[in-house]
Amino acid sequence: MAANPEYEFKKLNDLLCTSFNNIKYDVRDINGKIENLKTNFASFSTESIKTAFEAQTRIISELQNSINQTNERISELEKRPEQAPMQIPPVSPVFKTRDSALTEIRKIVGEDAKKRAKDSPSIYDIPEGQIRITSVQFKAKGNGKKDLNSEWVEATGYGVDMTGFKLHDKGRKHTFNFPDRFTIYGPVKIFTGNGRNTNTRLYWGKPRAVWNDKGDVATLRDKRNKIVSQVLSEPTYSFKTIK
Repeated sequence: MAANPEYEFKKLNDLLCTSFNNIKYDVRDINGKIENLKTNFASFSTESIKTAFEAQTRIISELQNSINQTNERISELEKRPEQAPMQIPPVSPVFKTRDSALTEIRKIVGEDAKKRAKDSPSIYDIPEGQIRITSVQFKAKGNGKKDLNSEWVEATGYGVDMTGFKLHDKGRKHTFNFPDRFTIYGPVKIFTGNGRNTNTRLYWGKPRAVWNDKGDVATLRDKRNKIVSQVLSEPTYSFKTIK
């Protein structure tokens, strides 16, 4: 979490004020010692008085420089413009209805809603209460270790409680369990790596790649372990819906 600028300024200001007060007490103490030296001037030789006075003068000069630097720093801090409050990142949209989700999806993919709905129905035109795998990215960037979240599977549904649903690769070597009471409203991407779950992004938390770059099968099962959606992706980047 980012530090609060006002709190940091107050903490620094309190520290500087404390240091400033300590320096003032030291100066008062030195001045008192100088007055004692003046009072007992007759008991010292001229040379010893000169040496002691020069030493005390150097100390006073050093302390005065410290005081001046502290004052300059305080003045700089007081002149600094107020920082704008931290901007909280917007929360991912939650679509409560199928139509509202489809409208937003068409905006993102640049579809003409009326023309596409008539001529070629979108892959996202899924009946209410159903869910399908709508897109995959099995090949991660680079060697896959540095950017595990560049591989993902996208599932789309409208008003489906995903409690008990599972997503797994070919051979069920790796299985992702959807969070309890997670309800899907529109497209949701399941990323391989770590991150903070939102309404449209879920994270597997795996330390290494899950999906096979040379081709793999993504299978989505419901809470009764029944296959509800299955797709095949091959190195040619073809995308075939099996079910």
